[in-house]
Amino acid sequence: MAGDDLAGHWWQVDLGREQSLTGIRVKFYQEGNFLYVIQTSVNGMDWNVASNQTGQTLTDQIRTDRFNAGARYVRIVYNGLPKGLSAGHYSFEVYGN
Repeated sequence: MAGDDLAGHWWQVDLGREQSLTGIRVKFYQEGNFLYVIQTSVNGMDWNVASNQTGQTLTDQIRTDRFNAGARYVRIVYNGLPKGLSAGHYSFEVYGN
């Protein structure tokens, strides 16, 4: 969990090699309208938006985003946070073929 309630924090995972991805499942540390973008990269430097959840109004603790991408790296960027809450999640699962 981030140490403050400011947007812009991110977390990423290295899958070890390029994979064919079909989506993610994230469990936030509590319910709230977390606004975020899921990005993917083959090299860890050049990023593509796989799912943009910045404009949604969901407050579910568990969210699933489906997309198709070839990538080695996946990250979540927190673009907006519920009032008084910090960026953070309990689990982050990446799905693929």
